[in-house]
Amino acid sequence: MVIKSSEVKTYFDEAICDCGGEYRYTGIGYPVFPEMYQHICNKCGDVVTFRKIYPDIRYEYVDKSTQVHEEESNLKDTDKQT
Repeated sequence: MVIKSSEVKTYFDEAICDCGGEYRYTGIGYPVFPEMYQHICNKCGDVVTFRKIYPDIRYEYVDKSTQVHEEESNLKDTDKQT
């Protein structure tokens, strides 16, 4: 088994209303393509739909190079039963 490790930068994306409040997912989704998700402003109550659920956590690779780590299996070939 090989484990690849990559350095990433983490972002916390929030949808901000014009009033300064934050849009939060209401739990209602619409089965259209692409899917739409209903959100409500926690300050003024404005209701909108987005193509993704906010808040959202996303990652971006810092460097394309990866470090590869080898992990040994707990079960050795001699221990396997046939």
